Amino acid sequence: MAFADTLLFLNGRTVSGTVLQTNGDEILLLTPYAAYNYSRAHLKEITIEPEEAPRSSNTNRLSDFKQAILVLSRQLWATNITPIPATVVGRGILRNVPYSSFQCGENYEVNIYGDLDHPAGIEIGFYRTLADDKSRQGNCTQFMSGL
Repeated sequence: MAFADTLLFLNGRTVSGTVLQTNGDEILLLTPYAAYNYSRAHLKEITIEPEEAPRSSNTNRLSDFKQAILVLSRQLWATNITPIPATVVGRGILRNVPYSSFQCGENYEVNIYGDLDHPAGIEIGFYRTLADDKSRQGNCTQFMSGL
């Protein structure tokens, strides 16, 4: 997947990626192995290129990091996607496995574990709401089936 969108900063520096969302004054930019929020106040110009057709995979593996975040950004409920620091898992099968973590929408969290090109696992859940919320469960199931 090519990253054709470019942010030009006031200081002349540029960064390329895929602009996923605008969250108020912030731009969420997806790069090969991370997603970053940038303030519009620091930007001189934003160049958006036409989006490529989504790629399909018949490898029977989970989607890679980039594809997972692109799928997430297309969910109507996944507003204000924000990268958050991942806590260290000290016990269990995911002990010491690195991961990337995001919050979005109304109290959703998505975690992508292991090698970002070939994730060991992708997890989505919600918090601060009732666990039997069928619409939220449906959103999570739909997201995972899209991967």
